[in-house]
Amino acid sequence: TTWFVCLFVCLSVCLFYIQIRVCWYIMESILKEFDDAAKIGTVFLLYPRNTTVFSFNRRLTKFFYELERYYVPIRFRGLHLCHKSPFSDDFFTPIAKFYMGRRLRLRYRIHDGSDAHVLEILNEFGIHSDTIPKFIGGQAELDQRSWLQRQRSLEAAAAR
Repeated sequence: TTWFVCLFVCLSVCLFYIQIRVCWYIMESILKEFDDAAKIGTVFLLYPRNTTVFSFNRRLTKFFYELERYYVPIRFRGLHLCHKSPFSDDFFTPIAKFYMGRRLRLRYRIHDGSDAHVLEILNEFGIHSDTIPKFIGGQAELDQRSWLQRQRSLEAAAAR
């Protein structure tokens, strides 16, 4: 079994240290919420459909893959890019693959087309529509703001 986590945080408008904090929150919450995440691994869904070349941050991309490789005991079992942006093939994918390392490069998949087509392909990988957010065509309701607020509250409580 693999736990599925959807990474849909809009990081392009935040300062770099806030982007790093959000990545850390995601990794930390995976470890807290799923006991087997370190052992079994995690599949990430990326949704860059409406991003631009200016929202891509090479330093953040490098840091995200370094988190997995060196700092947190989570293994990326797969990385699925759903509904790629126009610059994905020429810009994002080559840079991201450089930082991924061989193991993750082999597990990196790009799915494009209609929402129904992408859902069908993800289902073939064992990622069912009830774990996929509505804005991709799935059934899961995501509330990113309340999730981020909860993570900040937990961080503040731990600091006291």
